[in-house]
Amino acid sequence: MTKRDNEYIARRLQKDHPQIWHDFQTGKYKTVAEARRAAGLGGQRTRVHELKNAWLKATPEQRDEFLAFLDVEGVKLQLPTAPAASPASTTAVSHAPLATVGLGFTVAQNGYLTPEAKDRLNQIIDQRRLRGRYGAPKLGIIMREFGPQFSPNDASLGSAISGRIRLREDMIKAVEQWLVKHASL
Repeated sequence: MTKRDNEYIARRLQKDHPQIWHDFQTGKYKTVAEARRAAGLGGQRTRVHELKNAWLKATPEQRDEFLAFLDVEGVKLQLPTAPAASPASTTAVSHAPLATVGLGFTVAQNGYLTPEAKDRLNQIIDQRRLRGRYGAPKLGIIMREFGPQFSPNDASLGSAISGRIRLREDMIKAVEQWLVKHASL
């Protein structure tokens, strides 16, 4: 895949739009992006593009801070709900909060880990020194502790801790049991 940076755009302008390239060099267009738009080689990035880009690059803490800001501003977000499961389905996600015995907080809401659950998971991971060289949790060890029905290569827990995905109900129950097992840490 070709990298679409300023050097690429400059080559395209020189080759396909020599008049616009000349205008850029003589100062009619102040930036390569301005010349690119004049040549019709792409649109203006919108605020929505910028928001999406910022969200994807944000840390979980920054996302939580932004969501708190939206809450203060009165913005109500509706999380997507899963389609209704058929009676034969065994992987349906519960949309009710899952109460946990002995933890004092709800582990998941609509299949997403709650901030309290994420914090507690990270605390236990840190106390047990279950982080790799670059700070990522050693999820394979945790998944093995969840039981044989979970693959050590399953990355869904890590993605859920980052707040990006919804967990299956069986995974949520395994997280609950693991948190209860390590409640004394």
